[in-house]
Parts: sequence; C-alpha cells; structure tokens
Amino acid sequence: MATDWSSASSGARPATAGGRRRDGRVDLIVGAYTQSSGGDQAGRVQIRSGATGRVLRTITSATPMENFGFDAVGIGDVNGDGRIDYLVSAANRDTVYIISGARP
Repeated sequence: MATDWSSASSGARPATAGGRRRDGRVDLIVGAYTQSSGGDQAGRVQIRSGATGRVLRTITSATPMENFGFDAVGIGDVNGDGRIDYLVSAANRDTVYIISGARP
C-alpha cells in the first residue's frame, strides 16, 4: 500500500501500530505533532488501516504547544484487554502517554 502522508498534516510521522486486525494487515499510528486542530501546535495521532490507509481513530491534544504525537508506537496489550495499546510522546511537555487501544 502506498499512502500519501502529505495530507496527514505537518510533522506527520508514521510508525507500526502493532498487532494485526482481522484483515491480516498491521495498522499504522501516525503522529502529527505540529497539527493545530485542538490548540496551537497541540498535535494529534491517527490510527490508520494497514490495508486501506483509512483513519480508524484520531486522538487530538487540546494543550497548546504540547507537540503530542512527536513519537508514537504500538506497544502491545499492556492492560490485558485484548487490544493493542499505544505509547505517545509530547515533546514540549516532556511527557509520555500510554493510551488504551480500546475506544472510550
């Protein structure tokens, strides 16, 4: 699959989200750390289908200048719920978040 990441926003950085869904493909987590929809350069991450590139989930920071999504990666099932969890950094706050793969 070839995906044009230019539409993912400035600072887009794709990485393997880990695990496989029923389609047999590994999904991607894409951090767009300078994206500003939640606040000036607050950042966001998107989980995208490894089969189609379709956005499966978006997590957006509301903290201005946080740069959420500077690094983002799947870390396996940390909390035992059967879903892949994610590690996401916020560069300007020296913060790392562990985010459940289960949708809220």
